[in-house]
Amino acid sequence: LGAEWPTVSLGDLLETRPEYGSGASKIPYDGKVRYVRITDLDADGSLKNEEIVSPSIVEEQHFLKEGDLLFARSGSVGRAYVHEQRGETCQYAGYLIRYRLNSAKALPKFVLHLTRSERYKAWVDTMRKSGTLSNINAREFSSWKLPLPPLEVQEKIVAELDGYWKIIEGAKQVIA
Repeated sequence: LGAEWPTVSLGDLLETRPEYGSGASKIPYDGKVRYVRITDLDADGSLKNEEIVSPSIVEEQHFLKEGDLLFARSGSVGRAYVHEQRGETCQYAGYLIRYRLNSAKALPKFVLHLTRSERYKAWVDTMRKSGTLSNINAREFSSWKLPLPPLEVQEKIVAELDGYWKIIEGAKQVIA
Protein backbone atom coordinates (compact mmCIF):
# COMPACT_ATOMS: atom_id res chain seq x y z
CA LEU A 1 0.00 0.00 0.00
CA GLY A 2 1.40 3.31 -1.10
CA ALA A 3 5.14 2.89 -1.65
CA GLU A 4 4.96 6.34 -3.32
CA TRP A 5 3.46 7.97 -0.21
CA PRO A 6 5.46 9.13 2.78
CA THR A 7 5.48 6.97 5.88
CA VAL A 8 4.65 8.75 9.12
CA SER A 9 4.07 7.67 12.69
CA LEU A 10 0.61 7.87 14.23
CA GLY A 11 2.06 10.38 16.68
CA ASP A 12 2.85 12.74 13.76
CA LEU A 13 -0.86 12.95 12.95
CA LEU A 14 -2.21 14.02 16.33
CA GLU A 15 -4.11 17.17 17.20
CA THR A 16 -3.73 16.47 20.94
CA ARG A 17 -1.82 14.01 23.09
CA PRO A 18 -3.21 10.46 23.36
CA GLU A 19 -5.48 10.01 26.38
CA TYR A 20 -6.30 6.97 28.49
CA GLY A 21 -9.96 6.44 29.32
CA SER A 22 -12.01 6.46 32.49
CA GLY A 23 -11.40 4.14 35.41
CA ALA A 24 -15.11 4.01 36.31
CA SER A 25 -16.78 0.65 36.74
CA LYS A 26 -19.79 -0.39 34.70
CA ILE A 27 -23.37 -0.09 35.93
CA PRO A 28 -26.66 -0.93 34.21
CA TYR A 29 -27.42 1.44 31.32
CA ASP A 30 -28.99 4.65 32.64
CA GLY A 31 -30.33 5.82 29.27
CA LYS A 32 -28.03 8.86 29.39
CA VAL A 33 -24.34 7.91 29.04
CA ARG A 34 -23.06 4.80 27.30
CA TYR A 35 -19.78 3.34 28.56
CA VAL A 36 -17.62 2.11 25.66
CA ARG A 37 -15.28 -0.70 26.71
CA ILE A 38 -12.95 -2.99 24.77
CA THR A 39 -15.63 -5.71 24.87
CA ASP A 40 -18.00 -3.33 23.04
CA LEU A 41 -15.73 -3.23 19.98
CA ASP A 42 -15.81 -6.01 17.43
CA ALA A 43 -12.78 -7.22 15.49
CA ASP A 44 -13.76 -5.08 12.46
CA GLY A 45 -13.82 -1.83 14.43
CA SER A 46 -17.56 -1.52 14.90
CA LEU A 47 -19.44 -0.74 18.10
CA LYS A 48 -21.59 -3.65 19.27
CA ASN A 49 -25.15 -2.97 20.34
CA GLU A 50 -25.63 -5.66 22.94
CA GLU A 51 -24.93 -5.45 26.68
CA ILE A 52 -24.93 -1.63 26.74
CA VAL A 53 -23.82 -0.25 30.12
CA SER A 54 -23.14 3.12 31.75
CA PRO A 55 -20.13 4.30 33.78
CA SER A 56 -20.43 4.45 37.57
CA ILE A 57 -18.84 7.93 37.41
CA VAL A 58 -19.67 10.31 34.56
CA GLU A 59 -16.50 12.10 33.44
CA GLU A 60 -17.00 14.61 30.64
CA GLN A 61 -13.28 14.70 29.83
CA HIS A 62 -13.72 11.09 28.64
CA PHE A 63 -16.73 11.79 26.40
CA LEU A 64 -16.18 10.79 22.79
CA LYS A 65 -16.39 13.23 19.90
CA GLU A 66 -17.05 12.49 16.24
CA GLY A 67 -13.87 11.07 14.69
CA ASP A 68 -12.16 10.07 17.94
CA LEU A 69 -9.99 7.03 17.27
CA LEU A 70 -9.78 4.46 20.07
CA PHE A 71 -7.18 1.70 20.41
CA ALA A 72 -7.43 -1.23 22.82
CA ARG A 73 -4.24 -1.32 24.89
CA SER A 74 -4.84 -4.70 26.56
CA GLY A 75 -7.01 -7.77 26.13
CA SER A 76 -7.91 -7.51 22.43
CA VAL A 77 -4.74 -5.45 21.92
CA GLY A 78 -4.76 -3.30 18.81
CA ARG A 79 -8.50 -3.41 18.24
CA ALA A 80 -9.53 0.01 16.91
CA TYR A 81 -12.71 2.05 16.58
CA VAL A 82 -13.64 5.44 15.13
CA HIS A 83 -16.47 7.13 16.98
CA GLU A 84 -19.45 8.30 14.98
CA GLN A 85 -22.10 10.41 16.70
CA ARG A 86 -25.30 8.41 16.91
CA GLY A 87 -27.37 10.61 19.15
CA GLU A 88 -25.99 9.20 22.39
CA THR A 89 -23.34 10.45 24.80
CA CYS A 90 -20.47 7.98 25.10
CA GLN A 91 -17.64 7.81 27.63
CA TYR A 92 -14.69 5.52 26.93
CA ALA A 93 -13.09 3.16 29.42
CA GLY A 94 -9.57 2.99 30.79
CA TYR A 95 -8.16 0.15 28.73
CA LEU A 96 -8.78 2.23 25.61
CA ILE A 97 -6.56 5.06 24.37
CA ARG A 98 -8.09 8.00 22.51
CA TYR A 99 -6.31 9.64 19.60
CA ARG A 100 -7.59 12.87 18.06
CA LEU A 101 -6.11 13.27 14.61
CA ASN A 102 -5.31 16.56 12.92
CA SER A 103 -8.00 16.66 10.21
CA ALA A 104 -5.65 18.52 7.86
CA LYS A 105 -3.35 15.48 7.85
CA ALA A 106 -5.38 12.28 8.16
CA LEU A 107 -8.92 10.93 8.14
CA PRO A 108 -9.76 8.75 11.17
CA LYS A 109 -11.61 6.24 8.94
CA PHE A 110 -8.52 5.93 6.73
CA VAL A 111 -6.41 5.05 9.78
CA LEU A 112 -9.14 2.63 10.93
CA HIS A 113 -9.02 0.83 7.57
CA LEU A 114 -5.23 0.51 7.92
CA THR A 115 -5.77 -1.28 11.27
CA ARG A 116 -7.56 -4.02 9.33
CA SER A 117 -4.42 -4.78 7.30
CA GLU A 118 -2.06 -7.70 7.77
CA ARG A 119 0.80 -5.21 8.10
CA TYR A 120 -0.86 -3.59 11.12
CA LYS A 121 -1.71 -6.97 12.70
CA ALA A 122 1.93 -8.03 12.31
CA TRP A 123 3.06 -4.77 13.96
CA VAL A 124 0.69 -5.38 16.89
CA ASP A 125 2.04 -8.93 17.30
CA THR A 126 5.59 -7.57 17.33
CA MET A 127 4.80 -4.83 19.87
CA ARG A 128 2.65 -6.90 22.17
CA LYS A 129 4.34 -7.58 25.49
CA SER A 130 4.48 -11.07 26.88
CA GLY A 131 3.10 -11.86 30.30
CA THR A 132 -0.26 -12.51 31.84
CA LEU A 133 -1.85 -9.55 30.06
CA SER A 134 -0.25 -8.33 26.86
CA ASN A 135 -0.53 -4.63 26.12
CA ILE A 136 0.64 -1.72 24.00
CA ASN A 137 0.82 1.73 25.59
CA ALA A 138 0.10 5.17 24.09
CA ARG A 139 3.76 5.91 23.34
CA GLU A 140 4.09 2.59 21.49
CA PHE A 141 0.89 3.11 19.48
CA SER A 142 2.14 6.61 18.60
CA SER A 143 5.24 5.01 17.04
CA TRP A 144 3.17 2.91 14.57
CA LYS A 145 4.29 3.77 11.02
CA LEU A 146 1.70 4.11 8.28
CA PRO A 147 1.55 5.34 4.68
CA LEU A 148 0.04 8.80 4.33
CA PRO A 149 -1.44 9.71 0.95
CA PRO A 150 -2.94 13.18 0.37
CA LEU A 151 -6.39 13.78 1.94
CA GLU A 152 -8.15 13.51 -1.44
CA VAL A 153 -6.66 10.04 -1.94
CA GLN A 154 -7.55 9.06 1.64
CA GLU A 155 -11.18 10.09 0.94
CA LYS A 156 -11.31 7.91 -2.19
CA ILE A 157 -9.77 4.93 -0.37
CA VAL A 158 -12.22 5.31 2.54
CA ALA A 159 -15.21 5.53 0.18
CA GLU A 160 -14.16 2.40 -1.69
CA LEU A 161 -13.30 0.36 1.42
CA ASP A 162 -16.49 1.47 3.22
CA GLY A 163 -18.43 0.08 0.26
CA TYR A 164 -16.67 -3.27 0.56
CA TRP A 165 -17.25 -3.37 4.34
CA LYS A 166 -20.99 -2.81 3.81
CA ILE A 167 -21.06 -5.80 1.46
CA ILE A 168 -19.13 -7.92 3.99
CA GLU A 169 -21.47 -6.88 6.84
CA GLY A 170 -24.50 -7.74 4.69
CA ALA A 171 -23.04 -11.17 3.92
CA LYS A 172 -22.38 -11.77 7.65
CA GLN A 173 -26.04 -10.95 8.42
CA VAL A 174 -27.24 -13.35 5.72
CA ILE A 175 -25.03 -16.11 7.14
CA ALA A 176 -26.27 -15.43 10.70
